[in-house]
Amino acid sequence: MFNFHVYHHYDRGAVPRVLAGMYQMIKEIRDKMATIEELKAAVAANTEVTQSAVTLIGGLADKIEELKDDPEQLGELVTQLRADGEALAAAVSANTPPGPVTPPGEGEIPPVTDGSV
Repeated sequence: MFNFHVYHHYDRGAVPRVLAGMYQMIKEIRDKMATIEELKAAVAANTEVTQSAVTLIGGLADKIEELKDDPEQLGELVTQLRADGEALAAAVSANTPPGPVTPPGEGEIPPVTDGSV
């Protein structure tokens, strides 16, 4: 006759390690989803800006065509456009950070230290 004895050794540290890994994965998924939503918003804003630029250029072309035979009014348009360009440049400069923003490196994920997700 054969006797078989089966012993099960329970590693008490395994469950917390598995849960910590799961929490980290959930956090990474949430972070990526937030990044995707930010990217979608940026694309939408860029599309709006691009469309505005297309409208502006079309409007300028129409206005120049309209004023091509009136040098005085065409000169006034040039003066106004230069003033608007300077105001826009000042606004962009005032709202632009002074240096390049460095995003986190590829694959860098901060560790979860408090167990929260």
